[in-house]
Amino acid sequence: MLTQTFIHLAEKNYDAALQMAEKAYKTFNQTPHDIALCSNTVAEVYYYMGDYENEKKYLIISAIEDLRGGIKEYISLRKVSGILYREGDISRAYDYIKCSMEDAIYCNARYRTLEISQMLPIINDTYDVRIQSEKRKLIFFLVIISLLSVFLIMAMVYIFRQLKALIKARQSLKEMNDGLKQVNNNLHELNLELSESNIVKEEYIGYVFNLCSAYIDKLEDFRKKVNRKLKAGQSKELVTMTNSSSLVTDELKELYRNFDLIFLNLYPDFIEDFNSLLMDNEHIYPKEGELLSPELRIYALVRLGINDSVKIASFLHYSPQTVYNYRLKVRNKAKIAKENFPEAVRQIGKLRK
Repeated sequence: MLTQTFIHLAEKNYDAALQMAEKAYKTFNQTPHDIALCSNTVAEVYYYMGDYENEKKYLIISAIEDLRGGIKEYISLRKVSGILYREGDISRAYDYIKCSMEDAIYCNARYRTLEISQMLPIINDTYDVRIQSEKRKLIFFLVIISLLSVFLIMAMVYIFRQLKALIKARQSLKEMNDGLKQVNNNLHELNLELSESNIVKEEYIGYVFNLCSAYIDKLEDFRKKVNRKLKAGQSKELVTMTNSSSLVTDELKELYRNFDLIFLNLYPDFIEDFNSLLMDNEHIYPKEGELLSPELRIYALVRLGINDSVKIASFLHYSPQTVYNYRLKVRNKAKIAKENFPEAVRQIGKLRK
């Protein structure tokens, strides 16, 4: 059948050749060698017919059966290598032609070696070109990757620095915000103190004007009384009247009472707040008929910002030593540190609105 196939091929009767080749392929399929031989013949018929896909298919079948049968002197794998080379699969073409050459040399098939040696340099050169091209591409991509890596590192360093700068800026903003909050709190406290100071000033300025007006009226009454006594020749009564200290005492009591009234009008909870700074069994309260005791009156002046004992003594008509003794006595009753007591007194009390 195979002989008839080649006869038909020589006569270019391709259909008859294919029919005989396929018949042989289906009939002689007992051993790998038979299958390899028949499939190679079918592939050759397809080659002459121009059906290269089927040629490739049967050449692959033939090459597989040659390798399976341990045949070293074969032609199919070499032809497959040529097809793969034309298709551009240089790597596989190189592997197959190299295997074919090694097997041909192993079995000392000089004719096969000669055939393969004609094609091997072409595939080998193409393979080398492909390898060099791949190497160049690899080097190119390595360079690109290296540059990208350097750029990435630089970008990471830049981002890291920017993050540090951002963190530092946020910290600075936080500190500034905290500082602004503190300034606002200080301004708020200052505004409260100024508001309180203004109210205190208004109260006491009014009190001073009223007091001065009252004293002017009293001086006018006293002048008229003295004038009448002089005109009436009542000099002894004038001496008796001016020798008495009751007038000064009464005026001081009136002065204290007016001060106490205005102060407690400003700070109605002063006595309770002041006693909260003292030990439980050392609280101070005014006597019956009094609004403030001497000790409370002294610390009322401290609450108003007058801390100088000399000034306090002058205002209350006490001696500086008396004021000092009162203050020391009260500080010894405090349940907080003595040095902090005056400041604590200045912080107590709220203005009545």
